[in-house]
Amino acid sequence: MSADRFPDRLNPTDATLWDIKRDPILRTTIVAVALLDRQPEWDRLCATIERAVEGLPRLRQRVAEGPLGFGRPFWVDTDVDMGFHVRHIGASASGSLRGALDLAGDLAGEEFDPARPLWEIVLVDGLEEGRSALLLKVSHALTDGVGGVKLLRCFDDTGGEEVLASLIQRDEDQHQAAGRNGLRRLVQAPTGLFTTAIEAGLHPRHTVELASAAASSTTRMLSPTGPPLSSLMTERSVDRWLGLAEVPIESLRHAAHRADGTINDAFVTIALGALSDHHRALGAGDTRFRVTMPVNFRTDRDAHGGNQWTPARVVLDVDPLLHPYDQLQRHRRRLRAAADEPSVGFSQTIAAGVQQLPPIFTVGVVAGMVKGSDVVLTDIPGTAEPLRIAGAKVERLYPYAPAGGAALSIGLMSHLDTGCFGFNVDRAAVPVPQRLVEHFEQRTRDFLRRRRAPRPRVREAPPEPAEVEQPTHERLSGLDTSFLRMETAATPMHMGGLFVMERSALFDADGAFDLEAVTRHIRHRLERVPRMMRRVEEVPLELGRPVWVEDDFEISRHVHHRTLPAPGTRTQLLELCETIQMELLDRRHALFDFTFITGLDPEEFGPESIAMVERIHHSLLDGMSGVELLAVMFDIEPKPQQKELPIHEHGTRIDIHETPTWLVAEAMGDLLKEAVAISKAALNAVRSPRRIAQHIGELAGAYDDMVVALGATPPSLNQPVGGFRRLLPLTVSLSEVHDAAAVRGGTVNDLVLTAISSGLRALLLSRGESVDRPITAMVPVSTRDAGLGEDRGNHMSALIAALPVMEPDLDAAFTEVTREMTHLKHDHHADGTEIIMEAGDHIPPIALDVISRLAGQQPFVNLIITNLPGPPIPLFFMGSEITDMVPIVPLGGNLTVNVAVLSYVDDLIIALHADADACPDLEVMANATIAAFAELAASTGGDLSRS
Repeated sequence: MSADRFPDRLNPTDATLWDIKRDPILRTTIVAVALLDRQPEWDRLCATIERAVEGLPRLRQRVAEGPLGFGRPFWVDTDVDMGFHVRHIGASASGSLRGALDLAGDLAGEEFDPARPLWEIVLVDGLEEGRSALLLKVSHALTDGVGGVKLLRCFDDTGGEEVLASLIQRDEDQHQAAGRNGLRRLVQAPTGLFTTAIEAGLHPRHTVELASAAASSTTRMLSPTGPPLSSLMTERSVDRWLGLAEVPIESLRHAAHRADGTINDAFVTIALGALSDHHRALGAGDTRFRVTMPVNFRTDRDAHGGNQWTPARVVLDVDPLLHPYDQLQRHRRRLRAAADEPSVGFSQTIAAGVQQLPPIFTVGVVAGMVKGSDVVLTDIPGTAEPLRIAGAKVERLYPYAPAGGAALSIGLMSHLDTGCFGFNVDRAAVPVPQRLVEHFEQRTRDFLRRRRAPRPRVREAPPEPAEVEQPTHERLSGLDTSFLRMETAATPMHMGGLFVMERSALFDADGAFDLEAVTRHIRHRLERVPRMMRRVEEVPLELGRPVWVEDDFEISRHVHHRTLPAPGTRTQLLELCETIQMELLDRRHALFDFTFITGLDPEEFGPESIAMVERIHHSLLDGMSGVELLAVMFDIEPKPQQKELPIHEHGTRIDIHETPTWLVAEAMGDLLKEAVAISKAALNAVRSPRRIAQHIGELAGAYDDMVVALGATPPSLNQPVGGFRRLLPLTVSLSEVHDAAAVRGGTVNDLVLTAISSGLRALLLSRGESVDRPITAMVPVSTRDAGLGEDRGNHMSALIAALPVMEPDLDAAFTEVTREMTHLKHDHHADGTEIIMEAGDHIPPIALDVISRLAGQQPFVNLIITNLPGPPIPLFFMGSEITDMVPIVPLGGNLTVNVAVLSYVDDLIIALHADADACPDLEVMANATIAAFAELAASTGGDLSRS
């Protein structure tokens, strides 16, 4: 069958499963392990697989994406390297099945090569008793579990060719039927619409109720779940552990029937009981878990490929005093209610709507839906007939469905007379997974032993509706939101700093770092800044900008300790800092952390020194408020001060379990307020034409700055940013810089921009690039009133400044910089830029998302230079003096280098932060910048050369 008989586009569910691979935690890889009674004939196995590849187009196609990732992905033909997709290896020395499962776990954690078809098969021979294992890895975008079983049946020695032929014929019939059905729908559409309108008119109340139920169900499906309910299984990673268990399938069926249930009901009851036992064994009393179960709606008429299912989410509780049969019935009712949600019936339509969003937003929607799950339970119909593959009998078939953001996934597949359970466990969430499997096996034995009839069950009364108080939220501004949307794995959007201090009070009497005391100290200080302890909550369907809500705040998540390996040099410290800076903050919790680093070389840093790396998301604070935060975290005297700061907390405390209904309602209310505000603004424009004309002039000036900057982009400074960083801090004398600038009639900022311009000139010349045009720098300007008393977030504008890299003479360059900055300030261009930045508060959230993503391709600015006034006196942390600090601001989009400048006592620290791959020659810029400072100070008799 030719590939052109297949739809070229992935169906909406397939496309969504493809998009979410951008988040490794959500990676949807299906793995199955077939245990064979002997080693299959290798050549015969390869021939069988080649026959299936030749007959089924999806096995020889890869996924391609549209420009910039927009539009639904599509399938394209590609060459199949059988040597890559089909491999043959020997078992470990022990020959145990455990070794094969570990290999399968590694396969599950590895991403598919997007340039190849999305499947792999590995034969592991040499297992105990002469057995072998066939490991099958398939992308969920290619097929679901039921389709995977059909694919496996194509490899059967006896009936495989017939199964393959039937699948090919079914796909051909489906293709022909699709054309006929499309024409039929086109003809019948007007009649259907007319009939629907008549029915709606005759039964208006019923129509409204159905529409309301559908809308509510859709909102429930797409709404974020919140954090996991388990208090233990909270961490997430890509480190997978695969385990297994077995049960006689007929015994399980009879036991389920005695409880008036199905095998699936018994499976759920056993799994939830095992989770409860596991938590109780570890000292936790958790009995409520959020479960995700796929609801399959595949029919015999569907093609073998693609996905025909939708996830159902439900919270199930385990009552240890309840009889297992009664527990099964309770789970059964709640699962049926979840499966009967109206949204399940049109999930493909909902998925198609989600697919209209850019892929990064699709990932966000799906992440919100599934990352709060504790466990995924999947029941896959298996095979009732024996299977033989290349002469070897399939004894067992273990399914490993993807966890999709949950702590673990448990799959059940029947094979002949055995129920095979596959455990796909996240090691970060369940550090000792074998114990969980043992609890599962014990629960299974207990369930099978139940013989007596269940106790009379009392019909459960519906729970009383809880009284909900309408929460008051603090919504992110458009600028704050843009920093969230701009963030990717390669461009973390947090800011912060590197601090070096004396160890003194940070170590206990035994000389060990006192993490507990440090954590308590930070927790006390954060009480003065409530927003630091909140997390971001997205509004369902992106009907409004995100809001800050109360986190289940646990300070230990945000304070860490690492030790440098000997000798602990400055280079090692900077490298570790760079590594920490590239780790994304967990959006499920408050967006900050502090990492304390010991093991510093006393010869470089002084005796008994320790470092701290601070990270705070840019959506939470801007540079100026970040400096002001130093007054909260640090003291101006060696003895820690306990005085309270006049910090006003906006909003009221709200429950961590935010309801989507309130979030949507508040977003709608904000839209109404926005409409009123726009109306008032229009009236003010009529009443105050002179003031409006002034603002238009400011806006035009800022716009003109950006237009002039077009075409001035050096190709080496503006490139897509990668995943590695270089941090290179320079230190000069602040007083000498001040004197050198004052003599020339300018400011410290003017002299800093001149020295950086000289460094950029040297960098571009060393790369053989032209320096006949200015470099365009964005210089942020704070619009914040003094003090942290107002809300945090970002209150800033910016000047778009032209740096005279074409001028080799530093005095002439300084004159040009001074003239440029005076002009920009005099004409209030920063006010115009502020208007542009605040525009995000008045545009739809989805449009703001698109604009934020496109900011990574902006053509106006070559780098950002942030200059912050720091404390003029020494600071202390728990009695330890801060001896050095380095400001760090994020790289974004296509800006491969930025500069952060911070004053501290009499030091001026210039931190060059760059993409390591795009700027391997960052030392050229650093050396030239230091040389420029020295030359500018020499005329006044000063000496700036500190580092």
